[in-house]
Amino acid sequence: MIYFFLFFVIFLLGFLDVSYIVKSNFRAFCFCMIASIFILLGALKWKTGTDWIPYSSYFLNSNTYKDFNMTKFEKGYMFISFFIKQFTSNYSIFLGIFTFLTVAIKAKALLEDRYSQFILVALLIYMGYHQGDIFAVRQSLALSIILFSGKYIIDRKLIPFLICIVAASMFHNSSPIFLLAYPIAAIRWKTKIVFFILILSSFAGYLMTSLN
Repeated sequence: MIYFFLFFVIFLLGFLDVSYIVKSNFRAFCFCMIASIFILLGALKWKTGTDWIPYSSYFLNSNTYKDFNMTKFEKGYMFISFFIKQFTSNYSIFLGIFTFLTVAIKAKALLEDRYSQFILVALLIYMGYHQGDIFAVRQSLALSIILFSGKYIIDRKLIPFLICIVAASMFHNSSPIFLLAYPIAAIRWKTKIVFFILILSSFAGYLMTSLN
């Protein structure tokens, strides 16, 4: 129930955003408050999500570096899990830290001045598509880093962009495919072609998800 209520609040804020009713300071305040709620819910969730058992078992049943390293998970996720486990075995604390990293990086990317005009609409999309990363996993953090790298594509800064992709690859091995975004962004596309690619990509993504 709380997720539906939260979605309704964000939907209302998004409507006010596109109506130019809310001021920029209030817009940023609402964004940060709701992002904080995402982090809190991510820390407090328990036995939810399809990946709960493998992720929770990995953290709770691993103790030594060797234990954490004997897995299919990427090195970045392995290292964060191992590092936090040295201080606490409380899985909720781990979830809180991991969700904070995931949400904070996305928030930092979305709060860039160039995107901030309709920041609450972006928040609505974020809630609708990624559930605000309340159920954050390895791919969630990788996507956060990839989203953050977008500003380096726009500014044509190759080295920082590559560093971001390498960092994202440490959390999900599919991240390098985003390298294609750098040369593609330099091409001037017609609006019709852009919309066609977006629709085709959305359909392909949905189809691949359904098949899995």
